[in-house]
Amino acid sequence: MELNRIRVFAFLFCLCLITFFTSLNNEFLLDDYTLLLNQNQWPRGELLQCNTQSLSHHIYLRPVAHLINMAEFRFFKANPASYHILNIILLWLGGATLYLILRVVFKNEAVAVMSASFYCTHPINGILVNFKNATCFAFLVVMMNASILFYLRYMETRNRKLRMASLAFFITALLCHELVVAYPMYLYALIFCGYGWSAREAWRKSQIYFIIVGLYLIGRIFVMSIHQTVMAVLMRLDITSLEYLSGYAQIIYWYVVRLFTLEGIVFIWNATLDGARHGFWILLLAGFVVGLLVFVKTFKGNKPLQLGLLWLGIGCLPVTIACVTRAAFGIYIEPHWMLYSSMGFFIIIAALLHQAYQRLGLIWARILFLTLLITYMTVSHHYNYLWAESKRYCRYWHHHAPNNYWVNLHLSIEHIKDKEFAQAKPYLKHILDLGIEHEDVYGNLGIIEYHLGNLQSASAYFKQALHKNPSNPTTKKYLSLINLTEQ
Repeated sequence: MELNRIRVFAFLFCLCLITFFTSLNNEFLLDDYTLLLNQNQWPRGELLQCNTQSLSHHIYLRPVAHLINMAEFRFFKANPASYHILNIILLWLGGATLYLILRVVFKNEAVAVMSASFYCTHPINGILVNFKNATCFAFLVVMMNASILFYLRYMETRNRKLRMASLAFFITALLCHELVVAYPMYLYALIFCGYGWSAREAWRKSQIYFIIVGLYLIGRIFVMSIHQTVMAVLMRLDITSLEYLSGYAQIIYWYVVRLFTLEGIVFIWNATLDGARHGFWILLLAGFVVGLLVFVKTFKGNKPLQLGLLWLGIGCLPVTIACVTRAAFGIYIEPHWMLYSSMGFFIIIAALLHQAYQRLGLIWARILFLTLLITYMTVSHHYNYLWAESKRYCRYWHHHAPNNYWVNLHLSIEHIKDKEFAQAKPYLKHILDLGIEHEDVYGNLGIIEYHLGNLQSASAYFKQALHKNPSNPTTKKYLSLINLTEQ
């Protein structure tokens, strides 16, 4: 049994390596510069969020994620391959621990191996390797899985040290990213489906984790400014309930479709509210929810499939709030928010393939499994190629999300870095056309006009940027240069 487990671990590691070895030398891009390479410009207390004064200006509480970034930069500096190797190892650990969880709970080796294999190769998880700043996401999956494993072991032995270890892993993950607030629901679903306990008994077993999440949310209100809490952001939303539900339906639909089609998986995607058929999207959302509930009840005899459906649905819950935390930029989704939802999807596919084995035979089940696996690996290689160069990836991203604030901003910055000022300008103007006014947009338009020799326009843009952020040193520097030139 132990030898078989080692073979599975080796197989999963080979899958990760074969799928992502082409990404090892991919360059730094997007937020990698701000949060990794240029982190020395940030005060340590602010990065680790241990300064109570700086906390009052934050909407996020992610000290462990920032600590990971600091440790990576300390050891790896500007060597991209080192970041990718670490991310590949963490992706492998995430797959290995998922395999152990399913193996322990369902005693089904085939479902456990296939689910973990899909996790290690599906392109929806490519960001965990290709984006250096995403290490914390791969790390928190390992922490959440480790927490579950220790808790499962605690239920067998009643050793309280194991439960304390489980809680420690959970809290570590919670301080990586807010999406971990859904962890107690994942654990509840696992206990409910895997052990056949009643809803009340499953609640009793997992309630300590719900209590910790409640204390965490209350604590955020006290340590952060009331104006920066998520609830305060929600209260300032300038959209109707219909627009919100329609936008939320669109991003969930986009995410689910990407799991199947593998096409157009981008860093951030946002919904279209103007002219959208709100009634259609709300009905589609209602159908998705009802369909999930019906399938969960229908397949209650197939416990892995039931768990996969529940995890897929649970992962959508934190997105109800996360999608509007930056309401000025629209209703949007980052697919790495849905890591555990993705696991649910992989468990569903694995459970269906196991049913195919029972009905069609071993050969056809293996053919289907290998076909899916090779497809995922091949498509992931294509995404590795896209991630290899910043401008190339941004163009792909822009093709699939032309009205997204971040892709237009990043694409303009790439052109500015290459001194292609005329090409950069339309992307920033498009952001303004979308009704988004941000200091970075005005500041970069000022830089463009300055280098194109349009000093009057440059000065006007810099003044608007300064109005948005009076302490921006770059804006002040350019305004000083313009004043010296005009004298």
